[in-house]
Amino acid sequence: MERRPQSQPSTILLTLQKSLFPVITNLQTNGPFVNPINDDDIRLVAEYGYVQQLDLRGSAITSASVDLLADMKELNTVDLDDTPLTYDDIERLKERRPDLVVHYTFKDPKIGEMIEELLNRHGN
Repeated sequence: MERRPQSQPSTILLTLQKSLFPVITNLQTNGPFVNPINDDDIRLVAEYGYVQQLDLRGSAITSASVDLLADMKELNTVDLDDTPLTYDDIERLKERRPDLVVHYTFKDPKIGEMIEELLNRHGN
């Protein structure tokens, strides 16, 4: 039986379905799934360690995952678009990990209504 060297794991970009966590350094969810990645899944990934990038777009993680993400020392990039996280959650993550590259676009559901109202006011 051949043994693998005990060095850093190789970088693998992995498309995952819920709760499948082989040896990885990059995690990409390619959500949304019927059962999207959630806080319990993030807890498993955090326990594993060595994850450098997380693509959690469309996942169902909540503010409970913010501290888990911040504690992942190897993590250098995380994409949190289309998650239920709030502005305060993202700011807390950035405060705890200023070195972490966080991709997140805030979507205010009222913006569409505001644009429509402005267009109506100006006769367009």
